[in-house]
Amino acid sequence: MFDRKVLVNVLGTAVICALAGAASAHAQQSGSGSNLPQDGKPQSGQYEPPVGEQPTYGKKFRPTEPHADFYLEVNPLLLVRRGLGLEFEKKVGEKFSLGVDLQYTGLVNSKKDGVTAESYYVGVAPKFRLYPWETMTGFFFGAKLFLGAVNSKLDNGTQDKSDQKIQVTPAVHVGYRFMNFRGFTMAGYIGAGLNVPRAEFPKSDSETAAWTKAREDINDANQLVKPDFGLTLGIGIE
Repeated sequence: MFDRKVLVNVLGTAVICALAGAASAHAQQSGSGSNLPQDGKPQSGQYEPPVGEQPTYGKKFRPTEPHADFYLEVNPLLLVRRGLGLEFEKKVGEKFSLGVDLQYTGLVNSKKDGVTAESYYVGVAPKFRLYPWETMTGFFFGAKLFLGAVNSKLDNGTQDKSDQKIQVTPAVHVGYRFMNFRGFTMAGYIGAGLNVPRAEFPKSDSETAAWTKAREDINDANQLVKPDFGLTLGIGIE
């Protein structure tokens, strides 16, 4: 059984450290300056504006559309389910990307009629995305394979029982990504997957009505269909 507080602290620290490191690398890259000499005039083999575009001496050339080869993002939308999420995505072709999501989701945290019920999900999800019209921006279609565990516990003061079930969840989603020239990126997506097998808290030999109700609450929180949604915020790095 994983300790829930330790998992939250570790994942939260990882989110902060990863974003801080990526932001520092992005700032160094952005602040590296132009390849122009100090007098602002191009030298042989240096700055060359695209055909048909006026030169802008003294300024670093930027493409007409923002783009990135790597994204590092957090998913604060999981907070509605008492969760945390960290997402990575790497360009592997003009229209394709591979990545991985780390996710913690709270399922149940209640105390009713003397029975305390706790249940949470922690997992990792390799993913694939297709950007049919733009390179790493605009509309996208994706698929994931969640590999995780549902950890649950019931306690009524006289007896307690813990359970951990491994769960595999193939899922698909559709979404849209926005990015600006400063490297800020935001994406929204929605989809669903199937929990196979669906993790269920086992029955006890002697159950009170309150225990049974709490057990059913845990099982109801982890349905056969797993929602997959996100509103991610982060940075893109070339």
